[in-house]
Amino acid sequence: MHNKEKHKMIGFTLMELISILVVLSIILAIAVPTITGIIKSSTRSAFESDAKLFLKAINYKKLTNTDFDPTILDVNNIDEELGLSPANYSSVNIAIVDNEEVISIIGEGKWEGFIACGTFRNMKVVENASECEGDTIPPVLTLLGDNPVTMYVGEDYVDPGATAFDNLSGDITDKIVVTGTVNLNVPGTYIISYTVNDLFENVTTVTRTINVLDIEAPMITFNPNGNPTYAKERTTAITVTDLGVIDNNSLRYIWTISPTEPSPDLFTSSFINEGTIYSPVGITGSYYLWAMASDSEGNKTVISSNIFNLDNTKPVITLNGESNITINKGSTYSDAGATATDDHSGLASDVVVTGSVNPNVVGTYTITYNVSDKAGNAADPVTRTVNVIDVLAPVITIKGDNPATIYIGTTYSDAGATAL
Repeated sequence: MHNKEKHKMIGFTLMELISILVVLSIILAIAVPTITGIIKSSTRSAFESDAKLFLKAINYKKLTNTDFDPTILDVNNIDEELGLSPANYSSVNIAIVDNEEVISIIGEGKWEGFIACGTFRNMKVVENASECEGDTIPPVLTLLGDNPVTMYVGEDYVDPGATAFDNLSGDITDKIVVTGTVNLNVPGTYIISYTVNDLFENVTTVTRTINVLDIEAPMITFNPNGNPTYAKERTTAITVTDLGVIDNNSLRYIWTISPTEPSPDLFTSSFINEGTIYSPVGITGSYYLWAMASDSEGNKTVISSNIFNLDNTKPVITLNGESNITINKGSTYSDAGATATDDHSGLASDVVVTGSVNPNVVGTYTITYNVSDKAGNAADPVTRTVNVIDVLAPVITIKGDNPATIYIGTTYSDAGATAL
């Protein structure tokens, strides 16, 4: 019995265990923040000491080198310039305010989450950049990619962007505001601006220049582009297109029979883009239409059309035989006809003959010969004169007896005669 009671006294009741846990929780709730605060406070003090060490090192450097500029210091050169290790520092910036160095250091590693800012006499170690006072250092804004950028009309432009870093807030690239546009269809110079503000409204703006160039010469087309069929005149429309801006004062043309490009000073006739061009009046032969055009950047195109065949020359009619013929009345007349030639488009038909001759009737008759070529040129008419004449004397035939015998005292009645 005594042993059982002793055994009961060794254990804890459920209520006792719960009470113990509650007490421990209260102790932890009080102790952990306190310990965390002590650790943070210790870290702040150590970081502040490091920051002041920077300032002491700067002053020593200035004593040994009167030309030393502390604003050149950053996390990449403090080892070389001051003999200080850059370990545990994300960035280091020094500014001069009222002839006094103002330091801002963003920690990493063992100083992760802390920022040291201020002067030697007024140094702070904070967790939020907004707690630093009097920051006058603007963010560093760095363009990515080339500046200036050269582009060509018709290309696609993708802006490479920029990065921004603040001495207190660190990477603030997401705060950059970009303004400006680039029209890659129009040559010119375009400006893209990048602006970023830090927590203390220190502003940095950088610009990128985009030069859009047009190196493509205009394109010239003809509609129609030549015509091998002969005609008295031809028309075509000249269309000029360009990726940039067409210089309308440069639009010139000339007709030539040579496939060799003419001298620029021979292009004396101007045209309106997409306007109608007429072939010169009265020309015959195979002609090229040359066109010249430039854009606002001075890119020039000179090009010729295919051949336009033009025919303004009349066919030539040649009589077969004499142009003036005389025949006897009553004879048979057969016209010798005529031939025609055309050196370009060819004859549209055979020679057309008009007029007729009546060989049984004395008179002057005219036979006319006409023809046209396929271009519509009519030949000069040619005529032949046919004279029908009577060269035989009439034949008189006496009726009755010849000689005739009558007796004295009788009456004579003449039988007459016929004439043919």
